[in-house]
Amino acid sequence: RRHSFPTRRSSDLTVTPFYRIEVTLPAAATAPAFTATATPLGDQAADTCGVMTINQTNQRLPANCW
Repeated sequence: RRHSFPTRRSSDLTVTPFYRIEVTLPAAATAPAFTATATPLGDQAADTCGVMTINQTNQRLPANCW
């Protein structure tokens, strides 16, 4: 079964009081691709890791925070 999706798509969701989660699909991706970003909120914003990301290749940044 095939599905069509827009070439660029972003979803923003606050799932906890600690992080805002955003998933972005790049406009020019040739293979299935995404980046998920966790932005700290409230008291969590003081955490030394700050914004954390992971992508479809399992690249996790900042690496020392995973």
